[in-house]
Amino acid sequence: MNRLILPTLIIVLFALAAVALTQATVSADEAHALWTVRDVAAPDTTFTGALRSDLRELFNRLQEQPQPPLYLAALDAWTTLFGQQIEAARVLSLLMTAAGVLLVGLAARLEQVSPPLAMLLATALSLYAATQAYVFAGVLASGALSWIALRLYSRRPNLLRGGFYTLTAAAVLYTAHIAPPLTLLHGWIAWRENRLRAWLLAFIPAVIVFLPWLLLFQSRDLADFAPVTVAISWLMVLVPAAAIEGARLWAADRAAPRRYAMPGLAVLAALIALLWTGAINSGEPAAIVEVRAQRADTEPALTYFSQRHPLSYYNTQPTTRINGGIALDLAWQDQTAATIAAAVDAVRSAPAVWVMMPENHALAAQTADLLRTSHTPGLDLAADGLRFTRFDRNSDD
Repeated sequence: MNRLILPTLIIVLFALAAVALTQATVSADEAHALWTVRDVAAPDTTFTGALRSDLRELFNRLQEQPQPPLYLAALDAWTTLFGQQIEAARVLSLLMTAAGVLLVGLAARLEQVSPPLAMLLATALSLYAATQAYVFAGVLASGALSWIALRLYSRRPNLLRGGFYTLTAAAVLYTAHIAPPLTLLHGWIAWRENRLRAWLLAFIPAVIVFLPWLLLFQSRDLADFAPVTVAISWLMVLVPAAAIEGARLWAADRAAPRRYAMPGLAVLAALIALLWTGAINSGEPAAIVEVRAQRADTEPALTYFSQRHPLSYYNTQPTTRINGGIALDLAWQDQTAATIAAAVDAVRSAPAVWVMMPENHALAAQTADLLRTSHTPGLDLAADGLRFTRFDRNSDD
């Protein structure tokens, strides 16, 4: 019966993750990923025409993405088959995370440590990735496969195993910008086992394969990453090694209290990760619900929706669209004082005008100042850095 405890815990945690991925609100990373893979082909387009259009648009958008293309290409194919709802996109991450955990179990067997415990530790470290439609799960799966390739190659270097490692290392690099931790971890393992020269012979070709994308498309955007995005991506590279070393320490410790403490802490960490996804604050942001309830389609809106903002995703869904009806989005081109004034003048005669823009954006302040000459701010709501303000026309105008 004891042999069933850890596998059962893993299954329960993934079941909770499956529930959480349907409840959590959309993150900025997910919003940008879904913008990258959105379908723009007309409904009556032929299959081949839609495919050509989709691939062309995807390639263009990938050049504006700070992440490499491998996960996003997989997400594009997945959403083409199963729909572009956030829940469908997150299922891909759930499956990738499950595959990564299984690969960690296989790697643990190669290292002759407990596969169930290594898989439980990997689950605890990566469960957040399972609930996010972003590159994290892809890094885990490709990183675990690359770890297995490294261990096989370092034990018996030959051309076939070296080629397998080169392919898997290139796959990790093309999934996310995580070269520093990958290089340091794999290089340290190779150095520790006196295989540094053999490792370099297999790893350098992977870097050479990755350099064109890094230099031609991505180097200018590396500063766009949020620190937490970088931290989680790097963590996913370290998961296989951390899980296996944790299982090794557990096997070496014969003290019963500590042997039970490690699985318990792993389960606690996994539950904390699930809470971090926002499962407690489930459903749509309250501001969206309120705006949809208060605003009539005949009330014009001046908006500024960035492709990287979560509300951009909500705005593409029929049940959460907030700039329907009469709306002018000012994000589609660079604005000047004259174009902003023209946009405000176009809606000035309306009894109520909505302004939906980032809270601290200069454009929002300029728009509000122009509207105040004829309207008074009324209902005011905020969500995820955006502010929704209804301006009511002055009674004497």
